[in-house]
Amino acid sequence: MQENKFVKKYFLTIIIISLFLTSFNVSATVDPAWYKFTFSTDVWLSDGTKNLRDPPYSGMYLGHYDVERAIGYENTTSWQNSDKIWGPEENNLTFVLTTTDSRARLEHLWEANRFINMSYELNVGGSSQVLTQTNSVIEHVPLGYYLGSNVNISVTLPTNQHGLYKGHYTSYLTLQIYAEYGTSNEILLTEYTFDVYVYYMEESVPVITNLTVDRYSSAENIDVTSLQQNGGYLNVGSVEFTSNHTKSNGNYVLIISPKNNPFSGDFVFEHVTFPSSFTYRVFVPGRTTPSYKQFRVPVTEPMGNATWSDFLEIAITGINAQNIAYLVGEYTSTIVIELAYE
Repeated sequence: MQENKFVKKYFLTIIIISLFLTSFNVSATVDPAWYKFTFSTDVWLSDGTKNLRDPPYSGMYLGHYDVERAIGYENTTSWQNSDKIWGPEENNLTFVLTTTDSRARLEHLWEANRFINMSYELNVGGSSQVLTQTNSVIEHVPLGYYLGSNVNISVTLPTNQHGLYKGHYTSYLTLQIYAEYGTSNEILLTEYTFDVYVYYMEESVPVITNLTVDRYSSAENIDVTSLQQNGGYLNVGSVEFTSNHTKSNGNYVLIISPKNNPFSGDFVFEHVTFPSSFTYRVFVPGRTTPSYKQFRVPVTEPMGNATWSDFLEIAITGINAQNIAYLVGEYTSTIVIELAYE
């Protein structure tokens, strides 16, 4: 999205178990229940108290992740129904790393096209990975019994016109971990976003902005047949936004997108194992009309010098799976929710 002054990204995954199609049933090769994932974020780079003018400038500790085999995985039903061999499918994981904007950089909260270059560094499977571009992929990292690494950032401080760079900055790094990445059995095991919030040279009144995404229990085991027959809709989550930033020349907006091909693709339910899918529409009841593609929802503007506050629900409707014999099994879809200040 061009000209964005501030963007944060959130994810809302919804799941359906189709009950109305063929009698052919399948299951994924691996089960997320076989793994234990632990993530942590250090507050000093995520609460706005770090001044980039003060050392250190490189190798700053942002957080940590740990990947292990889950305790008791061998007692799960999925493991008992498998070949009970911890082989390449279970052992080799793929890390997909996505950072803000077009590269890893700190974006000024309010001023367009003002940023400070930076990089993320992870040690994945014993090898160091420096991330400066989006969608970096580290493939086939052997799990063994444990993987763990610190997440560090480094910044390139501006050398001229320091005064122009004063203010607060934000960035994020989303880390996804897959099993059997790039195959028909690909499965997303977990996902975590490391947020960065710092300032440069002087600290004004901190701007505290919160966007809370709540995934409803109704987003699992969706009764597709019922939605098709009654022509209704289903609320699958909500978004609550608050900010102590008083109204200025800009506005907040929520951008609702399909995870895959967000700019021009449709919202799609995809079979977790085989190439079977169908589209659906997403909307905000009372605020927007149902859409198959990305849409924008302006955040309600405050009056006078009041601070920002808004609440809305995310609903699905118009599931396009009628009169077609789709494969029975588990289907998933992820709705991406981005907050932008423009």
